[in-house]
Amino acid sequence: MTAGTPTITSINPSSGPQGQTNLNGTIAAAFTHFIQGTTTANFASGITVASVTVTDATDATVNISIPGTTGTGSRTVSLTTGGETVSTSFTVSSGSATIASVSPSTGQQGQNIGTLSIVGSGTNFLQGTSVFSLGQGITTSTLSVTDATHATPSIAIDPAATPGARTATMTSGGETASLNSAFTVTAGTPVITSVSPNSLAQGAMGNITVTGQSTSFSGLSTANFGAGVVISQVTFNSATSLTVNVTVGRTATTGTHNVTITTGSQIVTLNGGFTITTGPAAISSISPTNAAQGTSGVSISIVGSGTHFSQSNSVASFGAGVTVQSLTVNSATSATAIINIDPAAGTGLRTVTITTAGETLLSLTASP
Repeated sequence: MTAGTPTITSINPSSGPQGQTNLNGTIAAAFTHFIQGTTTANFASGITVASVTVTDATDATVNISIPGTTGTGSRTVSLTTGGETVSTSFTVSSGSATIASVSPSTGQQGQNIGTLSIVGSGTNFLQGTSVFSLGQGITTSTLSVTDATHATPSIAIDPAATPGARTATMTSGGETASLNSAFTVTAGTPVITSVSPNSLAQGAMGNITVTGQSTSFSGLSTANFGAGVVISQVTFNSATSLTVNVTVGRTATTGTHNVTITTGSQIVTLNGGFTITTGPAAISSISPTNAAQGTSGVSISIVGSGTHFSQSNSVASFGAGVTVQSLTVNSATSATAIINIDPAAGTGLRTVTITTAGETLLSLTASP
């Protein structure tokens, strides 16, 4: 009597759907020599063998997983023990319609992704019919279907989209395929996107709306518009919007200034985000601001803003009882007046006037 030919007599189950995981297939054989730790199983490309458990020389259990993208149809299954190989057939059937993968699987707030690769399993994607969604705050601008299981959408992530995992859904007529936690929205880089209005004149006051993207503005946020600009109040509107009340000094440097918002450790700056323009001509300071009755030869430094002081045309006046002995113009915005105060001059505040060829500037100073 001779030994029979090794063969597999049955495999149960003999088929499995795409997407099936942790499937135990019981294999019965005849005249085989299965050995635990030696016998290996192969279900061909696309099926993962997790383990082979040998019961005896002719019986074994194989644990497998079938990815959603595994090709359907019959395939050869083989068990090998040393030089002995036995085989049978196993069939992969179509699984329920699912999305197998989304790539790339992450994107930042405010980001546009032109090509997102979608792979389906058991799906029937159709150009013009299929609709793709990643939930609120993400817009699908275009969708190109390659075949029943492959599509490429273009998406735009809103700057205010909620960070976190998203479910991908593809609806094709009455078929809905989805994949939980397929795509993750991450926090974007915080920036200031706009300042409105973005300019004020010297000496002006106004409310400025600062708009951010991916920012964390709060009631504790502070603002800085550069030297010469006083921040009176910062009003919190939302995590991406503040209203800043500013006063531009009369002598603030004209030109562009950086705008910076600080919220805890988050600091965002818009370079050149605010412009100071030349304000109306005005006297911005006088020093000293007082002198006694009967005093002579008092030197008064006068600083203007937006002025056009001229040695030949400017005339200064300190009111009744004060004589301007001389006026020396240092520059278009700086002059020095020498004054004499009559002993009988009225005490109290005086209006100081400098007139330059039609340009009249007023300021107040105190005099005893």
